[in-house]
Amino acid sequence: MTSTSAPTKIAFRVFSSSDVKGGAAVALGRLHASWFLVLARPDEVQMIRAFRCINFILPDDPTAIAALSAGGKHLFAVGGHLGDTLMDELTSLLDHEGRAPVKVVEAYPEDHPCSFCALVEVLVPDEELIYACGRCGKWEAQFGPRFPRCSGCKSRYYCSVECQREDWKPAYHRGECALLREGKAYEVECRRKLHDNGWYFENGGLGVKSFLAGTGEYEWERAYSEGDWEHFAYGTHTPPHDVPPSATSRPKLSREAVASMDPDVPPPGFISTGDPQEDRTLIKRFRATILGTDPVLPPFLDVFHTPGLAPNIVPEHDIPVYPSLPVPQAPGFVFTGDPLLDDCRLEEFLDEHGTDAERAAYDAVGEQRTACIEARAKLMEGMLKRSRACKRMIAAHSDVVRKSLRAIQRAQGGAERGDDGEDEDEELMSGLKGYGSDSESDSSEDGEECVQPSWRSRISVL
Repeated sequence: MTSTSAPTKIAFRVFSSSDVKGGAAVALGRLHASWFLVLARPDEVQMIRAFRCINFILPDDPTAIAALSAGGKHLFAVGGHLGDTLMDELTSLLDHEGRAPVKVVEAYPEDHPCSFCALVEVLVPDEELIYACGRCGKWEAQFGPRFPRCSGCKSRYYCSVECQREDWKPAYHRGECALLREGKAYEVECRRKLHDNGWYFENGGLGVKSFLAGTGEYEWERAYSEGDWEHFAYGTHTPPHDVPPSATSRPKLSREAVASMDPDVPPPGFISTGDPQEDRTLIKRFRATILGTDPVLPPFLDVFHTPGLAPNIVPEHDIPVYPSLPVPQAPGFVFTGDPLLDDCRLEEFLDEHGTDAERAAYDAVGEQRTACIEARAKLMEGMLKRSRACKRMIAAHSDVVRKSLRAIQRAQGGAERGDDGEDEDEELMSGLKGYGSDSESDSSEDGEECVQPSWRSRISVL
């Protein structure tokens, strides 16, 4: 197995725009052949990090992967069903010095057959991009250490020695390290086919992964109660589709080791949230979990465990399968992997080259797809309804705990409390504030028409 080189000490560069995630800090990131927009810090209760896959790769195009400009900077194309939305977001982002993440090298015609919008050049140095672990898909944390990269190919980054070791197998990095070292990134992508032009469809809106990920209230409370700082630092992962699910790594510290530590000093491996008060609370909860010092409390006094709260997900077997499009008999049609774009392109292709039977088959699949979307919409409606119920449960439980503690105080003659339960209660609730707005408002990924793109007028005055 190859070793890893020392990680850079330079922080990844962050950008923001009032038009992108409400002005949150965003970084430009890479994972295998894909480029992403990634939140610098996890987003609210769902703890989302990567929220856009921004490059579009045509099948059998060796120039689309690891392309470089004459000046040696990365190039990639933006397009597909969400192409104009992605370009609007990309061209609106600026860092604190007014620098943009990309420059438009070429704007394609609006009637491009594959909905390509533009070829862009990356203006961010490699060391200031954000990277995900090549194995588990964990993105670097804003206040955590930068990931070391493989010393052989210098293209894959790993969050830990364990992930690098697990990835050193013929089917994974061991079989591609030499190819990457030789500059054969296209051959590597052909081996594993990790890039997904339809990433937006599977991970947003009514995609399968949205249902499997759930709405996060239970996981948030669990992480908070246990002091799981990794959950708050790293958020959700973006693992390659061919990597089997694995448990998220947790700090491996023994009870004896934790007992010997100064309670006011962060444990080894601790990653700050950027808020000193939150850090102190997480450290306190971590110590209590490892040492088992939490008293056994009745539910009406236990702020950390809301009775009846459970993971809010939809099992995969309950999610209707989105039907595949029929393959036309006439040559010349190439599926891009973008489901909504391919749907429109195939309809046009069959109108010109298809048979009556093929057009009938296409119409039948269209009806099945419509039924699937309607069924998924009902499932999502149920998830969001349960999410609101979960928040009400947490709020009601917190109110019960607060009133119970005050009643005990009054019964004891107004004596000061001997713990920080009320402060912790307030902080627990603050993490749930405002959750749910993004999931319910982002309708562009469900196939609705995008607004008139503004990026074309924006680049015309650059």
